[in-house]
Amino acid sequence: MWPSIGLCWGTVRQTSLLELIDVAVAYGFPTITVPPHIVDLCMASGVKVAHVRRRLVDGGVKVTVIDALTRDLPGAPPIDEIPAMWRENWKYGLDDLISMAEALEAPTINVTHYLGKPVQPLDMAQAIAGLAERASRCGLKLALEFMPETSLANLPATAKIVQLSGARNVGIMLDIWHMLRSGGHATDIRALPPRSLTGVQLNDRRANATPASHGTVGDRSMPGEGDAPLAEIVQAILDNTPSVDIEIEVFSEELAALSPLSAGERVARSLAAWQGSLDLKRAPTLA
Repeated sequence: MWPSIGLCWGTVRQTSLLELIDVAVAYGFPTITVPPHIVDLCMASGVKVAHVRRRLVDGGVKVTVIDALTRDLPGAPPIDEIPAMWRENWKYGLDDLISMAEALEAPTINVTHYLGKPVQPLDMAQAIAGLAERASRCGLKLALEFMPETSLANLPATAKIVQLSGARNVGIMLDIWHMLRSGGHATDIRALPPRSLTGVQLNDRRANATPASHGTVGDRSMPGEGDAPLAEIVQAILDNTPSVDIEIEVFSEELAALSPLSAGERVARSLAAWQGSLDLKRAPTLA
């Protein structure tokens, strides 16, 4: 059977933290990723950590990832070069995200090099190792999310940086959309060392859509509404890391225009239709 699929915050980016939990509970998403800015806003409003934890426990939802650390790598641009829609998370550093991960009992911090200037692989690996050492003191893992426009440019290059870092608490965040944009295939996943993946962001891509650019949501689609060979890709993912958390991440103007619960319903319905349309002989298993 297919694994349970969680919910990335970007799919319902109009939500507050408590609303994101409510959407997950309403539509049976067992896990969520959260961005630092909505955690900060929630706590600044006077909501207590204990209340958030209770909402999560009562709803049967776990936070898997704080998404993302965007500023602490070499070559990271200043905040005024970041598109406005992504700028709200730029002010938070690793110590901030560690505190948020501990508060929400999230095991992983996602790390990106969004809009970063070119950095040599060894220099990047050394920087990652330093961040990983700080995270490891709190029992946390780092996930490196690759993007074609950065020095974490694709899956093989990022796997090499993980290896060079020598850090045991660093893995790869595989956003399928970024893998497709970087020319990746399921064969690239099969070439990885076992259990290389720390998280997966599930989506589809339409081959004839307008390409994404920085500051836009681009050509992401719901699974089954694009052209990617998702069954093959997900099978390769689970063969590499059977226990990996898979969560849907579809930045979409359509979804953003809906109420949080309506967006959640649209996502859950689309996922059910996609999974129901698959040839079960090709479905991955957790065995």
